Amino acid sequence: RLGLPRAQAQQRHLGSGVQEISVSTSTPNGGFVEEKVELFVVVTIVLNSVTIGADSTVGVQQHLGRPCPGRLDCEELRDALQVAETTFVVIYSFELAFRARSRGAALLRDIWTWLDVVVVGAGWAAIIAGVAGASIGGLSGVSVLRIFRLARLVRLA
Repeated sequence: RLGLPRAQAQQRHLGSGVQEISVSTSTPNGGFVEEKVELFVVVTIVLNSVTIGADSTVGVQQHLGRPCPGRLDCEELRDALQVAETTFVVIYSFELAFRARSRGAALLRDIWTWLDVVVVGAGWAAIIAGVAGASIGGLSGVSVLRIFRLARLVRLA
């Protein structure tokens, strides 16, 4: 079961035909899997931040007509960074699905979850636009939303 929480229902008779039903969840292995997933997500966010910085640097260099740092081909570097960005969006999508599976409906009351949904949704929109050949533009709202992923570190801290 991958260490996901299990719901356990308890029923007590309180007299006069009244019953109390309580539901609690417990995670096997003391939350070990969730801790590993959080560590993986933190490392992913840090790596994603580095690629966002690199992508911004390459974009500025191209805009100014300068060569990319280190004698690299800017187009090849941007293609590699786009593959990395797509990989990060897929990882974040799986992480959201894991959290939804482990926390259920309670996850919807968390404001950080809604931020994650917006950021991941914007990531998918950018990927779909790129596949369709549409350009979303330089430092657009999608690029700014990508920076909000850093806010997730605050949530995880």
